[in-house]
Amino acid sequence: MLAELREVRERTLAFLEETKGRDLSVYCWPHPFLGTFTMYGWFQVVASHQLRHEKQMRKIVASLPKAIETLQK
Repeated sequence: MLAELREVRERTLAFLEETKGRDLSVYCWPHPFLGTFTMYGWFQVVASHQLRHEKQMRKIVASLPKAIETLQK
């Protein structure tokens, strides 16, 4: 899962690099709960969201040995 998350991050960064000469603030898209964001706002949301998921995955991985040990008792 972490590898897939990194791949998405790389594709996102590649898109940002490809479009760095364009003004993406003219493109907006609504979020169902947080209102409308420009593309730059969406990239901030995506970055924060990816960091959150990465932290969650690392926490799960760290807890697996303890969970397995508990289940084997």
